[in-house]
Amino acid sequence: MIKIKLSLKTWYYNPDKQLGPKGGFGVVFYGEDEDKNECAIKKLNVDANEIGHRELRLADDFVKKDFKNIIQVYDSGQDAESDNYYIVMALAEKSLQDELENGISFNDFEAKEILLSIINGLLEVPHIIHRDLKPCNILFHKKHWKIADFGIARFVEETTSLRTLKGWLSDQYAAPEQWNFEHPTKNTDIYALGCIGYTLLTGSPPFNGTNREDLKQQHLYEEPPRLKNNNPLLCSLLLMMLRKNSDARPSIERVKAQLERIEFDSKTKIDLSIITDLQKIGQMDAAEKSKEEAEKKFKEAHNKKLHSLEKQAWDILKDIIEHLFKRIQDNTQTANIHNGTSINLRSVSSISLGKAKLIIDYLIELGLSYENRFPKSGWDVIVGATILVSQEIPKNKWGASLWYMRRHPNNDYRWYEVSYMANPFLKNHPKYEPFEINNFSDADEAAAPGIGRYQIAHNPEPIDDENEEKFIENWLKRFVQAFKSQLQRPSRLPY
Repeated sequence: MIKIKLSLKTWYYNPDKQLGPKGGFGVVFYGEDEDKNECAIKKLNVDANEIGHRELRLADDFVKKDFKNIIQVYDSGQDAESDNYYIVMALAEKSLQDELENGISFNDFEAKEILLSIINGLLEVPHIIHRDLKPCNILFHKKHWKIADFGIARFVEETTSLRTLKGWLSDQYAAPEQWNFEHPTKNTDIYALGCIGYTLLTGSPPFNGTNREDLKQQHLYEEPPRLKNNNPLLCSLLLMMLRKNSDARPSIERVKAQLERIEFDSKTKIDLSIITDLQKIGQMDAAEKSKEEAEKKFKEAHNKKLHSLEKQAWDILKDIIEHLFKRIQDNTQTANIHNGTSINLRSVSSISLGKAKLIIDYLIELGLSYENRFPKSGWDVIVGATILVSQEIPKNKWGASLWYMRRHPNNDYRWYEVSYMANPFLKNHPKYEPFEINNFSDADEAAAPGIGRYQIAHNPEPIDDENEEKFIENWLKRFVQAFKSQLQRPSRLPY
């Protein structure tokens, strides 16, 4: 037996007698006090040096207090000899996880009663968020299901970063806000309780990804699977508890009231078929709302990702254009640069030398979702710009569009240059070709199958990264030609 001395007394535990599997926060061993009274002793999996030998403050809330639905804590703190942290608690008969692993199944009534026990435990200490509810923390002791490990997650969170705490998450029961490194609320426990409810009814949690990243995506964006052949009111409540947005979940008090309302032997005189139909449509409505919210959260996250991609795209292009302008400026004495001129909500940059001018127009499509930018062609376009060289004498122009896009779903996002030409049979044929297109719908039509007003004069070519020098060389050549009055239409189109 290993001896440990905590804040209240001396305890002993048997390192060879482990009670249950090792969890994220530590491992539990069989223990005794000096009078041979049995207990369970949890050795926390924390680094005393990392957390600065902080005090494990559980005494005020739990030690020597007798709760009905919270496992009693006898002592806690840091052992003076080993520097390890321990929690000493009542020795339970079994855990909910033990029952599940032994193949014990729970009917709707039993699941409801267990959930009520957990809710009542949460309400016994309403000022504390558990943060790590899961079946192995629900213990059977003195004929009641009780919550264990209250306060441990709070202690770790207060002494480490939220990102460190992520490594301690119980992946199958962690709420979306925990995956996003946000501070938990009481509704974080409601989400975990919803996962426990699913586990009781089906034998497994609602989300069972093959790896941690899969589980994260499921908790953040996917709706939980439909429950069949269970009490509709209980199913509806579980769906409410598993809403992605924590503010949309019912409160602890509301969950308790809803659970208490669920009856399995009808005492009403109303036609039972009507009650059954009401319960079923209630479950269908809850499932539909859950689906809508999951889709909304996925779309919000997707747009956030694409918005970040858009910012990155502009940074890449502006670097390329800066290198292009700098190459002109470094090799001439009188080139003039005009940066960031705002024209009709667009940012225009240009460099001029004599009668030659190189213009960059950064396009902005207000109110247009990322998914709908090129619907006809299927190009996955994030943002766009145009590049144009103009020659004053004789008057001529050469333009192209620049699109940050994926041409196919398995491609990388990159900047591409695309030049355009008009349909030869167009009545009002443009004077200068190849040209740029500065709106998304016309460019999409040109890239789409079939013959339209505009066609692609030069297939998309990447211009960033390893292709940047070639892009710069091409436009330097056209700029020099414009200065020398030699810029002219290519001999053939497409070119």
